[in-house]
Amino acid sequence: MNPKTAQEAIRLFSTVAQGNYSKAVSVVLCPPFPYLYLVANAARGSVALGSQDLFWESSGPYTGEVSPAILKDASVSYVIIGHSERREWLHEDDLMVAKKVHEGLRRGFKVVLCVGEPLSVRLRGVVAAKSFVARQLKENI
Repeated sequence: MNPKTAQEAIRLFSTVAQGNYSKAVSVVLCPPFPYLYLVANAARGSVALGSQDLFWESSGPYTGEVSPAILKDASVSYVIIGHSERREWLHEDDLMVAKKVHEGLRRGFKVVLCVGEPLSVRLRGVVAAKSFVARQLKENI
């Protein structure tokens, strides 16, 4: 939920978009949903626009969700899916994440899939952590 104001978002993203980046570096800006259209113009050029999430349906009664069609209309090319906080606090499970990944890929987005183990699993050792992350990846293939 950062930046906190539209003015701050435009200033931040305009500054980043004006950077002189190597061709070997891809810079993607992923503002909160309400700022996507505002920063789309500021992010033109050497910076790509990304979304912090997407929903797997194109339309319907999914209050608060953002459809792939809306993201395409906002010139979004990247989507981040599977944030640890969404998994933990919003109870997004591997099936939900997989549906989002598959829809994002089907719609032509470059998907950034977040995977990782919670501290409780990490404390059980490397084998448990690898198994946990492998399961997350397997669900999205």
